Amino acid sequence: MKKIMYFILLAAELFVGTLFMISLWDSSLYIPIAISVVSLIALLTWQIIMFVKATDISAKKKIKIRIALFMLTPIAVFMATYVIVGIAFVVAFALEGF
Repeated sequence: MKKIMYFILLAAELFVGTLFMISLWDSSLYIPIAISVVSLIALLTWQIIMFVKATDISAKKKIKIRIALFMLTPIAVFMATYVIVGIAFVVAFALEGF
């Protein structure tokens, strides 16, 4: 039962992260997408290799938690990008006016 819930969690994180990356793509913000994808692939590859090599059950549990947290990377990149864009717009309108 725990494995099913874990895979549902990973699938939900992947789905929501994909939606946020599509939103960035539609806004023509390609650099944050590239940073997010490259970092996610690197981190997940590293953790999957460690998971395969691990023999201790508690170590595997910690690695699975880290994998779930790393899957939040696209969501964090999306939030950070839009906060930075929002601050840039506020500063631009405050300095230049309408």
